[in-house]
Amino acid sequence: MSTDMCEVRCIDAPTVTRVRAEMPSGAAVALAAERLKLLGDPTRLRLLAALARAEELCVCDLTLIVGAGGGPTVSESAVSHALRGLRLAGMVAYRKQRKVAYYRLADAPTRQLVVDLFGGIDGAVASGAPMTVTGKSA
Repeated sequence: MSTDMCEVRCIDAPTVTRVRAEMPSGAAVALAAERLKLLGDPTRLRLLAALARAEELCVCDLTLIVGAGGGPTVSESAVSHALRGLRLAGMVAYRKQRKVAYYRLADAPTRQLVVDLFGGIDGAVASGAPMTVTGKSA
């Protein structure tokens, strides 16, 4: 038997039983994996970071924001496409007012995920205040 494998079947049966019962469903794991794939794109990450710093922003303002700060220029069409993927995954929500689409983070867990991803962020984000990053710009 390999040295990196257990030589017995189960050490802590109660814990195994409890953890198995608490594991997320297959559908929940699939959704989480899809969300993580979305986070692999720098434009989508910049969009989430921008939305964590404002209550909501329109597509045209998000286009100006994500194309700034040394990142590549991003078209409004590319921003809209990226936001659509985030919306379908339940990470952002939007509302339309006349001809303008406004986006916001969908919920507190998504906001917390953005905070955790970028680290060093003060507690202002939880209150909806602008987010700041210690020692670097985000």
